Amino acid sequence: MRTFLVLATALFFQACGAGLFHGDRVTVDRDFIYLDDPVFLQSKSAYGQRNQGFFSFQLPIFFNANPQDSLRFGPGAVSVAAAAPVSPRSDSAGPDGRGRISCLVDTGGMLADPAAIGKRFQDSGRTLVLSPGRGGNAKVDLNFYCKSYDPPWGRTDTLFLAFRKNAGTEGFKDVAMSLPFHVSYRGPVVSIMVGLGLLYLFTQAGVLISGS
Repeated sequence: MRTFLVLATALFFQACGAGLFHGDRVTVDRDFIYLDDPVFLQSKSAYGQRNQGFFSFQLPIFFNANPQDSLRFGPGAVSVAAAAPVSPRSDSAGPDGRGRISCLVDTGGMLADPAAIGKRFQDSGRTLVLSPGRGGNAKVDLNFYCKSYDPPWGRTDTLFLAFRKNAGTEGFKDVAMSLPFHVSYRGPVVSIMVGLGLLYLFTQAGVLISGS
């Protein structure tokens, strides 16, 4: 019985780590769903990761455009303004001249590993072009990577997006958007605490059952 309880606890702990608590929770504090915006969020919440001097998170968006339209994210298109001063680290120049932390944007179903992110920062002149394709309004996973950024829980910072929209015959239009957001918890820490607590409770229950 004790072995069964310990095994069940381990499986539950693994499920928590892979499911509910697999990263920091990033929540956008704006109802960013206006239909006349070039992009709008599918969900206000996402999961972030902290690794090797980067903070990375993914926002699923809908590209609100006609088939002939496109969005262009050039160098300096994405940055974060922290609500408190950010100290520069030895591996980065820290905030730019605007007091913002420079970020990169990419697409894909999964966040890139740290090695790939490092190469992307070296190729900072790259322009990301998004096109809706035949379907018009298409879902796109935008991945953001911010270097030397370690947001504390609860503080509201702001993600800035600056890009150009090519609206077919109307030509290019410069678009600027701001998304206030906060990070609510560090997922791995929560999962470890929950797992250890359940392991202790089930172990004690096993001792009581075997003793009786």
